Amino acid sequence: MMESKNTTLSVSSQRISLLSGGIIFVLVLLLAFSALGFLVTVWREDPGLSHGPILFLITGGLLWMKRSQLRTWESANPQGLVLLVLASLLLVGSVVADIAFLQPLSFFTILLSGILFLGGREAFLLCLGPIGLLGFSIPWPTTLVSAISFPLQLFSSAYAALFAGMLGMPIHRNGVEIFVTSESGDKVIYSIIVAQKCSGLTSLMVLLAFTYLIAYFTPVRWWGRLLMMSAVAPLALFGNAVRLTIILLVGGHYGAKPAQWVHDNEQPILIFLCSFGLLGLRALLMRWIPLGDSTAGIVTPELDETPDKTSEAEV
Repeated sequence: MMESKNTTLSVSSQRISLLSGGIIFVLVLLLAFSALGFLVTVWREDPGLSHGPILFLITGGLLWMKRSQLRTWESANPQGLVLLVLASLLLVGSVVADIAFLQPLSFFTILLSGILFLGGREAFLLCLGPIGLLGFSIPWPTTLVSAISFPLQLFSSAYAALFAGMLGMPIHRNGVEIFVTSESGDKVIYSIIVAQKCSGLTSLMVLLAFTYLIAYFTPVRWWGRLLMMSAVAPLALFGNAVRLTIILLVGGHYGAKPAQWVHDNEQPILIFLCSFGLLGLRALLMRWIPLGDSTAGIVTPELDETPDKTSEAEV
């Protein structure tokens, strides 16, 4: 009788602690809700992050696929509370200091910390992959964008001029400016300036999110997934150089108006073709690299391991 009473008290105390932790978690999420408003504004204004709402839907779908494993949270982790407090302080500091990219980053950290606090390590690891996808909906730091944009512009313009010259176009390049000249070289027929928006950064951001999703569903070892992610930058830069080459070819042969139409409409097609390249890389990795110890992104039905008594009797 005494033992059952102690068991009832322990269960009730566990429920009270989970309830109080849940209330704290909800209050902190309400504090972080302003970060979502900031993200919505960024998604509207930045074409490189316009895929942000889709990532939220995909994350919700991935978590829904794991709902059977997340149905019971019977263990908590006190380390999650420490991380929750630190992430909340990071959010407050980012708002006070007006550091844009830290606000949504701290929000996602709060979300993962709350899961670790209330659900324990197992629930945290189950949610880490899907919620990690949301990191690709966050704007990059302006210092990082400024640091890599100009080298990307130079790389894209150099290889676009090289490819166009290999195809027989009379090309003159000056930094990020590319000129299509007459055969004698004394007249400029068409010219482009590879600005920051044409550096390939937008394609890079979109392809990184897509590759993360592919790697999540690829049952290979961790270094194989890392190899997939590392292949995105060269593929995006090569694709952008091809894109600029096509614009130069159209502008040199047909004029500025058709070239502008290509400039405004070819990027989705280019990202689509690069995505096929990534899927081909995935197929090669699955053939060459042994399977990992766990397939974190793949939900497989539970098999009944009970031996078939009928077959056993026949044998």
